[in-house]
Amino acid sequence: MIGHTIVTFDRLAASAIAELGNMITGNAMTLLAEQGYRCDITPPSIVRGASVSIDTIVSPALVVPLCIEHGQIELTVCLRHRGAP
Repeated sequence: MIGHTIVTFDRLAASAIAELGNMITGNAMTLLAEQGYRCDITPPSIVRGASVSIDTIVSPALVVPLCIEHGQIELTVCLRHRGAP
């Protein structure tokens, strides 16, 4: 996929976006672990639709809007402290 033009958002494109999420969270986990934080992560989710709403009642979330030529992508990061195991 590297260097290829994406014409439609198909399963391959969704897989590439999910893998990008894996790389970002993997790097974040490494940096947090180096600072002494123990983290558990969930696999990234791709949610699509014109009127989609995600509610994070349990914890506050950081929403980063990314504007690209085809529209807007929102990266939502939610952290929750669970205490010592």
